[in-house]
Amino acid sequence: MKNNLGLTRWFVNLFVLTLSIFTLLGFNYAYLYADSMSASDQQALFEYPNWVANNSVNQCGSVSGTGGTVTSTSPGIPSLTGSTPAEQAFNYYVSQGLSAMAAAGLVGNFMQESAGNTENLDPTATNSNGAHGIGQWMGGRLANLVSFASSKSTPEDNLATQLAFSWQELTGSYSSSVLSPLKNASSASQAADIVNTNYEASGVPSTQREANAIIIFNKYGAGSGGVAGSVGGVTGCAAATSTTTSSNISAYENPLRAIMANHTIFARRIDQGVDYGGQGPIYALGDGTVDQAYPYNSNSGWPGINGASSAGGYVSYTLTDGPAAGKIVYFAENCQPTVTVNQQVTPNTVICQMQGETASWIETGWAASASGTATMAGNCWDTVSSAFGVNFSQLLQKLGAPPGITQEPNPPCQLPTGWPTWQ
Repeated sequence: MKNNLGLTRWFVNLFVLTLSIFTLLGFNYAYLYADSMSASDQQALFEYPNWVANNSVNQCGSVSGTGGTVTSTSPGIPSLTGSTPAEQAFNYYVSQGLSAMAAAGLVGNFMQESAGNTENLDPTATNSNGAHGIGQWMGGRLANLVSFASSKSTPEDNLATQLAFSWQELTGSYSSSVLSPLKNASSASQAADIVNTNYEASGVPSTQREANAIIIFNKYGAGSGGVAGSVGGVTGCAAATSTTTSSNISAYENPLRAIMANHTIFARRIDQGVDYGGQGPIYALGDGTVDQAYPYNSNSGWPGINGASSAGGYVSYTLTDGPAAGKIVYFAENCQPTVTVNQQVTPNTVICQMQGETASWIETGWAASASGTATMAGNCWDTVSSAFGVNFSQLLQKLGAPPGITQEPNPPCQLPTGWPTWQ
């Protein structure tokens, strides 16, 4: 057994060395995208062992699931408590003496790095460049993680191991550039930006990470003092409120699940609908009939790549099942339709290919009619998030997608009486 363990470690070290060489040479792997539901589900289950299509998410964006106490038997590796991996990570950093805001800033980054902006932090996540774990370590830092895990006689693909390793980094080589500023952060959003800039060094804006951090702070740390901060008006909870009972969503599935499984989803603002950036297949939300299908450059009335006027794609379909039966869902802008008018769709049907990693991304929400490309939001948007956009964001949240970013706390228009809600 001892010889087998030594051989296994030798192969792990060889693998890490190979990854490091590829990284130094600038080697990049092509993205692979699922093109059918079964393939995407398999990919999601491969990258996120705890992933399910219908994660339950409350209005503040937190994913519920199995959790509780994770007891460690390895010296120097913490036992974790919490109902989700994100809560476990948050509690761990607070137990190390960080403020709730600082802890939320770290967790908000790990949500984007490894979990498709959900609370299912995935220590096994690996991207196309070989970056690995909740922090997407690579090169020498990944080798250090493997060495750290070996010294503790614990697997490196373990949440508690990776949290302990991150703390070793924060109290060591990242003490002055990350830990000290984190301790002085005055909001969860500021903490998230510090982590993104100085620890993750992603090279992309911190907007989504800040939104994640605010959600985590509002759910797990709001009673710990301090303020959550804001991103374009985000307070962590959706803007619209309702006293009606939440609708049953069993007829629906997350249309963005394949893109999330490939770690390429980026939530943007809520306006008429919800904006997202990313690449990959988009599924129908539920059973329905296609009403409109505008390919690129066919005068859809929606902007296309780089904001070109009326050059964007547009797909709409009327739902025929579930609490929103009769309502019309649209996907617009950088999404090339893969369906035709009058086609019957199910949650297994890919309705368009999203190609929006840069502006103008895509927008999805409630359409006004089956015969045009206007939205239910009408004039209730632009500098604010419409009630219809907030409502659709809440539905996507409940299905497991990341929430959109609200622009103002109080939409000027309200939902019609009897409109389904998802809180």
